[in-house]
Amino acid sequence: MLRLDIPIFKCIRAVWAGIVHSNYRIMDLREGCETFQQSTLQFLRQIIGSHRQIRDDYQELIELTMVILGSPPPIIHWRSPGPVHHARWMAKLLYATKIVLFRYHRDVFQLTKAEETRLQRFALFGALLYSKFWTKAPFAAEAPAEDLQLWTDLKKYEKIDPEVGKAIRSVLERHLWYLLDETVGLALFSEQVTSEDKELLLSNLMKESAERKCGAMQPH
Repeated sequence: MLRLDIPIFKCIRAVWAGIVHSNYRIMDLREGCETFQQSTLQFLRQIIGSHRQIRDDYQELIELTMVILGSPPPIIHWRSPGPVHHARWMAKLLYATKIVLFRYHRDVFQLTKAEETRLQRFALFGALLYSKFWTKAPFAAEAPAEDLQLWTDLKKYEKIDPEVGKAIRSVLERHLWYLLDETVGLALFSEQVTSEDKELLLSNLMKESAERKCGAMQPH
């Protein structure tokens, strides 16, 4: 399996055992981040308190996000940095978040100003947006509504970091092919979609289905 041995990530692996984990510093939030911060923390607290079984990487991502946003869970499971490869989609964000949390350990990290800035921008986006939507990803019925919400939030995020917001929206645009009628229909089972919106969605899906059948019956 291909490993991504980025030098700065290799560094934290080497020194992790010697870091005092209680001596961390949370993210310095930019102006305009409050709404994203509150929304993300509210959702992650619900997940933590729901007694839902959470896989290791997901649990670590949730806990680190809560820590870096200034609202740590009662228990923090500080895990030793593991391998970084393509099968662990969250690995780079987990690494970056840990480095940002312990960035003032000058005896451990010798970050340039440019490196620190890039890591903080990456960790900020991860904490405010990515962690929430990635944690929701396994909930199939919520996918259509969440895709729309992500698109809306990315537009709002451009006010915080225009470069990152536009870049991520550009990536999302390349994956709109999977938003098929069958996928959108999953929203009918969502707890987030109102009854009125479900009725409108069902009406539109039935109308489109009827138009397709009518078109298929027309002589060519």
